[in-house]
Amino acid sequence: MNLEIISVILSIIILICFFVLCVNVSAIKKSVNVPQPWQASFSLYCSTGQIEKARDVLLKAIMHDSDCARGFYLNVPDRLDVQKRIEARYGEYLKIVDLTIDFNKVNEYISKL
Repeated sequence: MNLEIISVILSIIILICFFVLCVNVSAIKKSVNVPQPWQASFSLYCSTGQIEKARDVLLKAIMHDSDCARGFYLNVPDRLDVQKRIEARYGEYLKIVDLTIDFNKVNEYISKL
């Protein structure tokens, strides 16, 4: 009888832990994903004076860009062209939130790897 009670209690505890874990995964997923279209969130945050949130959305969008690894990490022959595309694609948004990307520092870092 005691073993059955312990088993039921453990099952309930495991079930509660599972639901708590599911809620946490959902919250993490929401914080990592970029809202689509990200430009709408960016504009909303800028227009309401929430510049830090706008910066966060912009940086997440850049990190999710297909050119991100080629422009910021990989030592590939077309890295400079990729960096120019990134600057062209996001340059105006970066100016709005007063951010700049120093590709010289990026290239220096990549050359050390």
